[in-house]
Amino acid sequence: MLNWAIHGTGFISHAMITAIAASNGSRVHTIIGRNPETLAEFQTQYAIPNTATDAAQPLADPEIDAIYIALPNHLHHTATIAASNAGKAVLCEKSLTTTMEQADALATTIRTNNTFFGVDVEPDGFPNFFGTSASAPHAAAVAALIQELANLTPSGLTQILAQSSIDL
Repeated sequence: MLNWAIHGTGFISHAMITAIAASNGSRVHTIIGRNPETLAEFQTQYAIPNTATDAAQPLADPEIDAIYIALPNHLHHTATIAASNAGKAVLCEKSLTTTMEQADALATTIRTNNTFFGVDVEPDGFPNFFGTSASAPHAAAVAALIQELANLTPSGLTQILAQSSIDL
């Protein structure tokens, strides 16, 4: 079983949690955010076993295999680098960085650590991830989930969004 930490409590996290819950071989283990009340709501709504207000806590947890980063854009590169340095597989929403220097640092970290990395590259919000470091730990399991997400039809995505109670 692939254990995920979801970093961020915005609307897209609802869709990803629902997709992970519907996948074979994955589950959400921890939700990470700033607001304890919002974390409690996610925990109750999706039966997530753990919450964290400190992102370092799940990064140090050996039970966490992968991190989904759904933070504001300017925080993506820092969170991705921290997850890679902790040896976690990473899926991140776009945009990854705000400068080329950040992009270079992120790419160097992913390569140096040989961690799996994927990024949402579709402008319309339809899950379509591009991954690297296929030899990294958990790469096959993360890639299988990405394939499940990529194979969704627009109606399948609409169904996931409806199941997640997102008000768009």
